Amino acid sequence: MQRHSVPGLAIAVVEDADLAWQGHYGVTNIETGSAVTERTLFQAASLSKPIFSYVVMKLVEEGRLDLDSRLADYILPSGRSDHPRMKSVTVRNVLSHSTGLPNWRDEAIETAEFAPAFEPGTAYSYSGEAFYWLQQVVEAITGAGVGEIISSYLLRRAGLEDMAMLWTPERDAREVYGHAVTEGGQPLLEQSQFRREHMPRLHEVGARWGRPPASWTHHDLRVAHGVMRPHTVAPYADRPLWLWNLPGNAAIDVASSIRTTVGDYARFMTLMMASRRSSRRWQISESSRQLMLTPQLDRPNRPLLPPGLGWGLERREDGNLFHHWGRNGAAHVSVALGDPMRRRGLVVMVNGSQGAPLVEEIVVAMTGMAYASIV
Repeated sequence: MQRHSVPGLAIAVVEDADLAWQGHYGVTNIETGSAVTERTLFQAASLSKPIFSYVVMKLVEEGRLDLDSRLADYILPSGRSDHPRMKSVTVRNVLSHSTGLPNWRDEAIETAEFAPAFEPGTAYSYSGEAFYWLQQVVEAITGAGVGEIISSYLLRRAGLEDMAMLWTPERDAREVYGHAVTEGGQPLLEQSQFRREHMPRLHEVGARWGRPPASWTHHDLRVAHGVMRPHTVAPYADRPLWLWNLPGNAAIDVASSIRTTVGDYARFMTLMMASRRSSRRWQISESSRQLMLTPQLDRPNRPLLPPGLGWGLERREDGNLFHHWGRNGAAHVSVALGDPMRRRGLVVMVNGSQGAPLVEEIVVAMTGMAYASIV
């Protein structure tokens, strides 16, 4: 941690499909010295995507959606999105990152056409933007905000009490701060702690409406952006409304906004492992679990790393592994790795801008294995 100037670190280990061990090191905030503990919340960043994918698979089992449903039959994303390829994007394409859409659309061009770069389903292209589009579809189908959907379908039923869709004031004291690194190699607080700047403004709107942001749909969020208390600090003070409304700036976002303890994320990972117990009614079926961990597409340039549904996979002679990286900004870095047949897993989360190399070292040291997805 000192070598990489990372102030805070948490690790969780899964053995036999149970949380077996946790380690918590360093501080959440370099200035206050508040210690990282088992209750410390990290920004899971893109580790949010497997959570949402699990819920989507349950909606598919209920017949409310189909993996081959076309998103355009429900709703089109905002902006210029009338390209013919948009009509071909399916739920399966989103979960397997084969939509052809960019990770996030270009913030510099308000009126640029938003369209797949190739025919959906024919190649791999990682896209948070596609997940946000599917979020809108799920909200349209259920009539509820995605925060409430994820909580009611998964978090409450699985007992993941320390996992939540977004930042809330009552949980702020438990959440890590992001850190950069000085020219001398020392960690320091990032100048902007964006969620702490932005989310209180949205909660103020929620208080006026009598509905907290956790219950909002993407439409509610867009309306709230237009009536929230203006920002007063750069670079947010001069941001126009259309820029706030781009999916990449959404504060309620299935692609990146979940906050969690490292232990709760590890508990979620156990749901992706072969079980010796009969599943409960709220869990996805065994066939759905296996489908999430089945390669959906070949990647000629990275043949060992095909996408599953919601997870990245790694082909090995003794069985596929599943994994996902997460990164919000520079400082919030995390990784989750699992072996579904051996029922083992590892989660690592940090709060420093040079955290990725540290995470890689920890994974290799703790498992004794080199991963194509890591090194």
